[in-house]
Amino acid sequence: GDLDDVAFVDYHRPVVELRQLESKAKNARITLDTESRFYSRMRAARRTDAKFIRNERIPDEAYRLDRDPGETENLAGDEAQRASGGRATESRDADLDDDAAAVGAVKSALTVFEGEIDGEWDDLDDEDVLEDMGDEAKDRLQDLGYLE
Repeated sequence: GDLDDVAFVDYHRPVVELRQLESKAKNARITLDTESRFYSRMRAARRTDAKFIRNERIPDEAYRLDRDPGETENLAGDEAQRASGGRATESRDADLDDDAAAVGAVKSALTVFEGEIDGEWDDLDDEDVLEDMGDEAKDRLQDLGYLE
């Protein structure tokens, strides 16, 4: 498909922010839930009409931005709902088909994007991220209190 009209996000865990949070939590004797979605990576694809979000720890999300700018109706499960029946009207069927086409196109674009950036997530840990960072950046982050 044509990827020119699609924007992508590839967000790894916010290592620097988490390090600071972990340090403060430890000092306050607070235990953080490392299974939280805030410790996870996210990828997303977005067009003007739809977006699809993949997070490694929570179910996928999909939205029709032109019809639902507040992102209140997650369409990621609509395919399963349609397969189980329960169609209300022909008009609603047309809307569901239109939603499925828009969301499907964005999801497909995300799959292509993932293939171009080495596929699915691997087990990249915090040290790997910091290892790739330059000394000047590490020093600056340390000056700002993000790293010890």
